Amino acid sequence: MSATANRPVCILISALGGQGGGVLVDWLVSAARAEGLAAQATSIPGVAQRTGATTYYFEVYPRREGVGGQHFSIYPAAGSVDLLLSFEPMEAGRALAGGLVGAETTVITARDRVISTAEKVLPGDGILDAAPVLAALDQRARRLQTIDLRMATEETGAHPNALMFGALSASGVLPFGYEACRAAIAGSGKAVKANLAGFEAGRRLPKTAPDPAAAAGAGFDLPPEGAGGGDRQAARPHAADGRARGRAPRRLSERRLCPALSRAAGAHRQG
Repeated sequence: MSATANRPVCILISALGGQGGGVLVDWLVSAARAEGLAAQATSIPGVAQRTGATTYYFEVYPRREGVGGQHFSIYPAAGSVDLLLSFEPMEAGRALAGGLVGAETTVITARDRVISTAEKVLPGDGILDAAPVLAALDQRARRLQTIDLRMATEETGAHPNALMFGALSASGVLPFGYEACRAAIAGSGKAVKANLAGFEAGRRLPKTAPDPAAAAGAGFDLPPEGAGGGDRQAARPHAADGRARGRAPRRLSERRLCPALSRAAGAHRQG
């Protein structure tokens, strides 16, 4: 759904406790209002250490006309999310399972896992592979960018929220520009030098999509390139040899995808 003066740009941010999502959404609101745009943000706080999900929802009207008369929603709705920014792939999967990722949605997500409590307590190797989730996101979303967030933070020394703000700024979805984003960081007064450096590094992150071979290894066949036009085909389960980490990844059929997401992402609610 394209944004107009009568319809806001809608951005959903999925994070984990302690990753700076609250500061990131404050930057967004500050940048929008400095440009004279009507904006609002709401949040649902979770609990750190993967026992609770934290989401932030941001709406901004892309035109200055009629500022003061717009209406905002306090939560996202299916078919209205223009961009999903996720600090962990299973959190992006949670949004997908909730119907919040569609053909109108650009998805930017970290691809490295932060293991949930439910995965840790299982005997043996209970870790769910992110590859089938990324493959499903790629099939449903308008566009998917994945980021090796852990490596990026180690290489740049930046906090994850500054890197993700840079990637968001470079996506072309925001109705305000580069200088407004930098000014919002500077105006916050919080680790300004480090966060500006992280923001710039985030803008330079490669716009990668999931590796088709890795996705296939996790139990999904991606549709042939160009097949089906805009109507992407459903993924199909298949037998595959083990890939990374020297073990066979846990394969998920499309029928089992949402229950698996509920176990992995929904496990945060368990103490």
